[in-house]
Amino acid sequence: MKRRSKITNLLIILGLSVLAYLAWPKFELFQCRSIQSEAKAWLHHLYEAEKFYFAHNRIYSSLETLLEEGLVNSNEIHYTYDVQIFDSKRLLIVATSKELLGNKKDIWSIDQNGEIKSIQNACLSL
Repeated sequence: MKRRSKITNLLIILGLSVLAYLAWPKFELFQCRSIQSEAKAWLHHLYEAEKFYFAHNRIYSSLETLLEEGLVNSNEIHYTYDVQIFDSKRLLIVATSKELLGNKKDIWSIDQNGEIKSIQNACLSL
């Protein structure tokens, strides 16, 4: 049984290091997009809760009211959520990242029509 030489071991380690170096940007993009999916899912969840509340009360409610009514649970892992009511018919829910891949901010919104929009996309700069 032959033993590997030190040079062979160093070449294997060097090859694995190069592969990891090349794969890192794709991993960061994957990680960023998966965190964004949290914001999109919760924006849609909050939108559905607002629609339910609006159907029963003919007015939109604040995030605190939705929490008190038990329509949503608090989930602010990577994002903070803010419900902005302009009048009884217009609504905007905004998700702002706490810290996404360094100092890059990520901001998403959903309006009263259920349209999710990116205000500032941190993944585009990767």
